[in-house]
Amino acid sequence: MKIERLLTLLSDGQFHSGEEIGCILNVSRAAIWKQIKKLESMGVEYESVKGKGYRIKGGMELLSLEKIKDGLNKKVLAKLNTIEIVNTIDSTNSYIKQKYMSSPAQGYLCMAECQSAGKGRLGRKWISPFGANLYLSIGWQFDGGVVAMEGLSLAVGVSLVTALEKAGILGVKLKWPNDIVFDEKKLGGVLIEIEGDVSGPCLAVIGVGINIVMPRNKVSEIDQEWVDLGQISQKEVSRNKIATLFVAALVNLLENYQSCSFKDYKLAWEALDAYRGRDVMLTQGNRTVVGVAEGVDDTGALCVKTGDGVRSFSGGEVSLRRLL
Repeated sequence: MKIERLLTLLSDGQFHSGEEIGCILNVSRAAIWKQIKKLESMGVEYESVKGKGYRIKGGMELLSLEKIKDGLNKKVLAKLNTIEIVNTIDSTNSYIKQKYMSSPAQGYLCMAECQSAGKGRLGRKWISPFGANLYLSIGWQFDGGVVAMEGLSLAVGVSLVTALEKAGILGVKLKWPNDIVFDEKKLGGVLIEIEGDVSGPCLAVIGVGINIVMPRNKVSEIDQEWVDLGQISQKEVSRNKIATLFVAALVNLLENYQSCSFKDYKLAWEALDAYRGRDVMLTQGNRTVVGVAEGVDDTGALCVKTGDGVRSFSGGEVSLRRLL
């Protein structure tokens, strides 16, 4: 597609003249502007300077299927039925569910440069600007129903933090049940959706979003404190490297999860628990529980020490309780 070739050309951050672009895309000078406007509609910021041409200021590292595959070992690749990278999609989770319904198979993986309707937990919108962060989903079949997936989102969080540590990014923590945080600011999240028989064979769609270099023009759209990997590491972070590490971590986890349980990940999760021992407020609909976070139980349920003793909760929204 012409737009993909244009993105690849301008992603080096250098100016490219209209004549050069026209030759590469095999279009007229007048048609170049139509392609440039497509970049604008995709949310890609570009510069146009008379006498120099066009560029994406600062450049952009596009996801590369070749680089990601080269970084994965044969065992991981063998477990993936399909690996796709798309420019723009409504939601990688929704795409994987549609893919599975039309052709059931294990190990569908989709990564996107941009999501127009990215999904967060509890129906929230996941801000997904083009070519900046990482948005991926993987579909995996579980034969034991929902019970076989107890604590899966927490175990996924552990595997992703471990992957970040391999990239030299330290100090990342987890917030129950599915947030990846740094210094109490949101870095990423996990969204798991289930399709099929909840008591038999079913599909788990594991969606992951991680902030790598959040464009500053998107800051106003985020309704909570956030951070990205660039801010944490204070240096350039490769999207392809993070994608490769995440894919490997997810496949290895999912391949083994049915033969174990969350108990095998419990201690690792608690070691990364950002809220353990702190005053928290748990909201479940119109109900609110306050107490001290005491880690999780063997199923991944949150344990809170209240005036009535330690209680376990399998659902809800947890936040730090601000004491007056």
